[in-house]
Amino acid sequence: MVRPMQTVKVYGVQDRRSTTQAKLPWVVRYTIDGRHRSKSYRTRIEADRYRGLLLQEVQAGGRFDEATGEPESWQTPLAEARVHEWSRRWLSEQWQEWQPRTRASATEALARFITIAVEHGAKPPEGLRVYLQSALSPNAESERNARFEKWMAKNCLTLGELDRERVADIDRRLGLKLDGSPLAATTANRDPHRRSRLGPIRNRRRRSSGRRVAAAIQDASATKSCANTAERRRPSAPESGGDGGGD
Repeated sequence: MVRPMQTVKVYGVQDRRSTTQAKLPWVVRYTIDGRHRSKSYRTRIEADRYRGLLLQEVQAGGRFDEATGEPESWQTPLAEARVHEWSRRWLSEQWQEWQPRTRASATEALARFITIAVEHGAKPPEGLRVYLQSALSPNAESERNARFEKWMAKNCLTLGELDRERVADIDRRLGLKLDGSPLAATTANRDPHRRSRLGPIRNRRRRSSGRRVAAAIQDASATKSCANTAERRRPSAPESGGDGGGD
């Protein structure tokens, strides 16, 4: 199936040094089919470089991913994507079709999953789960916390690391409270990932947002080895210290 053509416009670099609260004053702005995107940098050189990379992709006819806002050729192969990165990508694809209650339910479920799907011995910082319940939203790019984001980039598992042993351990921990005691049956049943692994699911007629999340996690982990078979590398873009959000 042929995908529709995209209209991508890259604008000049915006100087926000006059704004005292702007820690990253150089802003690259562009639109994808009319949807505004932006990314901020500490220096003009970094911003010009990123803008130049975007223009190269536009001139080459590259396609931009609507979820990440960046060229598809820059995407991390699925097996190498960390669970919080995949969660954001998947939510962005579903967001416009969901009602507010469904969005809240899905982000809550993924926030719990992400804080558990971490390296062995890694202890999530206090407040991470609450932070994720808002930061996973596609509209929250400009509100991301650098400390939490850095911790997840270092400690969250990749989809390629979700083998049977680790999935089984995550499944077990999803059924526990923070103090290690079992969750109440009604709470455990509400968790989408755990429900998908523990036998029959009640009320099969109702396809809740939790079951959608569970199905998406299973599909992603099951297809990680065959997705993105062609090795693709992200261009060596300068570190910005943070992302700006879509306007």
